[in-house]
Amino acid sequence: MSEILENKEIVLQNIRELKACGAEMTEAIAAAGKDVPATAGTFAGSWKDWEPDGKNAAAKSLWLYQGIGYQARTAIQKISEYAPDKATNNYAVRPIPDAKGVFPGALNMDVDVGMKVRDWEDGKVYLCYANPITSLQWAPHNVPASFQLYEG
Repeated sequence: MSEILENKEIVLQNIRELKACGAEMTEAIAAAGKDVPATAGTFAGSWKDWEPDGKNAAAKSLWLYQGIGYQARTAIQKISEYAPDKATNNYAVRPIPDAKGVFPGALNMDVDVGMKVRDWEDGKVYLCYANPITSLQWAPHNVPASFQLYEG
């Protein structure tokens, strides 16, 4: 039994290290002025909190706001009126997946092939099987050219 617990701790430590490396990688991609992958929300828990401090957020910068990851599409001033949930066209949503790797569906999120997304209207999980999406504008069940019901 103690060997199982020891192995569990090793696995958990490896996962923590992988998440830290992933977070560093997404931040390096953003700092280079590039879009992070749609799945980058996996690492959003370590991104800086977005606060209305009046400063400018650089284009492509990464933020955590109200438990959701965002990437600024353009440079934008950080004031309450331009918060990620208000100035929605200025931010790409990078939602944080659940323990099973399912991303909560959200308006303006980017989606890559292979992502599992929970529909915000019917609550079902859909798999993006084709046609990656930049800035999802419809619930997954309404986009059959990209999503199919996930049976996993």
